[in-house]
Amino acid sequence: MKLPVDNTDIALFNAATRVTIHDGRKASFWFSSWIDGRSPASLFPLLCRHSRRKNRTVREAVLNGKWISDIAHNLNAGILNEFFELWQLINSLHLDLTNEQEDHIIWILESSGEYSASSAYAIQFSGQIISNFPKLIWKAWATPRCKFFLWLLLQDRVWTAARLQLKGWKNNYFCALCERNLETAIHLFIECPYSRKVWCLVALWSNCANLQPSGWTEENDMEDWFMAMTAEGTKAAHSIATLTLWHIWKERNAIVFNGAR
Repeated sequence: MKLPVDNTDIALFNAATRVTIHDGRKASFWFSSWIDGRSPASLFPLLCRHSRRKNRTVREAVLNGKWISDIAHNLNAGILNEFFELWQLINSLHLDLTNEQEDHIIWILESSGEYSASSAYAIQFSGQIISNFPKLIWKAWATPRCKFFLWLLLQDRVWTAARLQLKGWKNNYFCALCERNLETAIHLFIECPYSRKVWCLVALWSNCANLQPSGWTEENDMEDWFMAMTAEGTKAAHSIATLTLWHIWKERNAIVFNGAR
C-alpha cells in the first residue's frame, strides 16, 4: 500500500531523524540520515542525482556493492570525486549487515528521541513568515462571524466600492457613510468622519485610549493599523475594536442594501 506522502514529506522526515544502522533493512541508502547524522543525498547531491536507483535500503545498496553499479555510467570528474568520498565514509563505518537487530531511528526534534505531532507540525512551517492573525483575530473575544469578517478585512478582501471597481462590478463609488470619497477599506474604517466619530464615542464609553483616532498614526495597510491600535490594552479592548469594525460594516450595508440613513 502506497503511503499518502509526497517527496517533501519524505525529505522532512529524513531531516528530522537520525538512523543507526544494524541490519540495514529499514533505512534508505540515499535519503536516511545514517552517516554521522547526514544523508548521502545531502552530502553528495551530484552522485545521488546520477544514481539509477534511489529507492534501495542500506542493506540492498551496500551488500554486493549495488550502489556502485547504480552509478557506473557516464561518469565525470565531479561524480568520481563524490563517489570516492562516499566509498571511504561507508568503509569507515564498518557496517555489519548480518546483525539481526533492526535499524534504530531517533526523532531529533525532541529530547526524548520520540516522535511528536507538535514538533512535526513545527518543522513543516520552519522558515515561513509567521502570521499575526492568531493574535489579532482568532484569540479575540468575538463571535465566529466577526472573526471571519476581520480575517477578510485585514487582507482587504471585503467588498468595498474600490474592490468592486477592480472586478468591474456595479458599485456606488462613494463611501456610504460620509458620501465624500471613494469607498476603500482604509477610508471606510479609518478615515471616514462618521467612522471616526464612532471610534471616539466607543473610546470614551470603554475608556480605551488606544481606540481614540487622535492617537493613531497614519497607516496604509489595514493589518498594520489594527495591530498598532490593539498592541496595547486588554483583551476586552481588543474585542471591542473587533466588534466596532463589525458594526461599522453592518451600518454601511444597511445604507447600501436597505436604504437606511
